[in-house]
Amino acid sequence: MDFIFVLPLFFFLSVWFGINFYIGKRLFQTLKYILPKVNGKIFVLFYTILAMPLLFAFMPSVPFDLVYSLYFLAMGGFGLFVFVAVLLSLVGLFVIFNKDKSITEETKRKAHKKLAPHLAKKAFIIMASLFILPITIELISMMPNDIIYFMRVFGAYWLSFFIYLLALIIFVDFVIFVGRKLKLISVEILRKARFYAMSAVLVLNCIIVGYGLYNFTQIRVAIYEVQLLRPLAGEPMTIVFLSDLHLGEVHSERRLGRIVDEINSLNPDIVTLIGDIFNDDFYIIRNPGRAAEILRGIDSTFGVFACLGNHDAGSTVGSMMGFLEYSDITLLNEEHVIIDERLVLIGRLDPYPLGGFGDMRRGDLSIILDAVHADKRSSNLYNLPIVVIDHNPSNIPEYGSEIDLALFGHTHRGQLFPGSLITSAIHILDHGHLQKNETSPHFIVTQGIHTWLMPMRVGTNNEIGKVAVR
Repeated sequence: MDFIFVLPLFFFLSVWFGINFYIGKRLFQTLKYILPKVNGKIFVLFYTILAMPLLFAFMPSVPFDLVYSLYFLAMGGFGLFVFVAVLLSLVGLFVIFNKDKSITEETKRKAHKKLAPHLAKKAFIIMASLFILPITIELISMMPNDIIYFMRVFGAYWLSFFIYLLALIIFVDFVIFVGRKLKLISVEILRKARFYAMSAVLVLNCIIVGYGLYNFTQIRVAIYEVQLLRPLAGEPMTIVFLSDLHLGEVHSERRLGRIVDEINSLNPDIVTLIGDIFNDDFYIIRNPGRAAEILRGIDSTFGVFACLGNHDAGSTVGSMMGFLEYSDITLLNEEHVIIDERLVLIGRLDPYPLGGFGDMRRGDLSIILDAVHADKRSSNLYNLPIVVIDHNPSNIPEYGSEIDLALFGHTHRGQLFPGSLITSAIHILDHGHLQKNETSPHFIVTQGIHTWLMPMRVGTNNEIGKVAVR
């Protein structure tokens, strides 16, 4: 089964090496313009140390032994490819040299003397540099958890700086390429033009990242008021909803107390956590006992309810469910509950869990609704409005007039601009409120209360939703 991961892992690492080489080269060119005697080898060593934690931002919950074994498996195949490529190159050059009569004997002798060792040296450097990564991962896996966490934090912040830096450098290179093609930038001024462009890129990148890091610390409350298809009996109910806590991500636990205080300030009747409460692996939560204690502080009239998202899955899903129970949070896995004899709440499983939910599977909505109607009949309760919590808004088409309100998360609204343009294009609704027509359910998608990979928000917000239902 592990072989399935080899190709994506190899692709990811290849892209990672390529992008870092590209950015590192541009940064070195900029540095060399002002410090002509800067040592290239020292710069490469420094940049490698700087870039290595980036992997831990991308792979915070992948077991080290799996990364290590899969990497060696992938690199073993790549090593064979390099060996064969070098061998074929030598054979091909040998044939060319010996058949081409225009090449002098002296040239052939020099080529045979220098070419083979040169190719062998390059192949060795390539293979040696590729194997630095798994050896480093193996060493890091033996370090204390606090050091690993520090590397994840450092990697997350470096990624925050890295992602817009890459986009801006690509843009500058494109402008320079067009300028050279149109003969607006000559060879003589190319180095100077690249230096000033890169200086502007670094300043602009710092401004964007600084704003994004600040915006991450803010919490926005999105307020809605909804008239349900089947009116709620009695006084309106306040449902406070949030998604994507991503417990285990950088700063997720540190912000938890403030999030709970914000929830309580909204005086909720019901609180719902709409998936991605965890970040793939329960055991990357640094202090689960303290996190559970904070979550038990949520003050809600009728309780706190949750459904599982795509990151609330994998081999530790049992521990995740135990944590929610210990935190006084009722988990609804393809189940429903009648609240105050006035409203039905249904919780759905995500259809695309990363690692699966064990024996649990997302079922057919009609089966759940049959159970809801049976429960209402047995309790002599009829025409109760139905609210659904479902992590992924790609499931919106499943819901028709039998549902009054459906709440979603997952999208983060792209988290970083222009990611919001992508989520808007692929989802019917990536944030906010939608009712298609008068007989359609109300759909609300929240942007999420936390972030993924990077503690940064550009053009989006960390958000808690509050909806008054009538």
